[in-house]
Amino acid sequence: MGPSSSDVAGVASSSRNHFQHSPGVLGTSQADTTVLLDVNGGMYYTLNEAGGRIWDLVGAGFAVPSIINQLQEEYDVAPETLAADTAVLIDRLLKAKLLRTAGR
Repeated sequence: MGPSSSDVAGVASSSRNHFQHSPGVLGTSQADTTVLLDVNGGMYYTLNEAGGRIWDLVGAGFAVPSIINQLQEEYDVAPETLAADTAVLIDRLLKAKLLRTAGR
């Protein structure tokens, strides 16, 4: 089951559309995989190529709408699917405390 339209809208809303990497989270990319290490929690996570690209764009300061626009230029995916998948990943990264809302 995919995210509801309210889930997608929530992540892309103006009050929650800018995120940053959490302190203590290290990331490295090799080939088509990005590995994230939560130093404080002792857990590591892997992201596929698109997930790694989202991670990089968040780290570069892109807001969610800009991330989606950039990914639309790079991948041949329907905009609705891209927005929904981006929202799901960002939500999972927030829940795992790998990302946080910018400015916090």
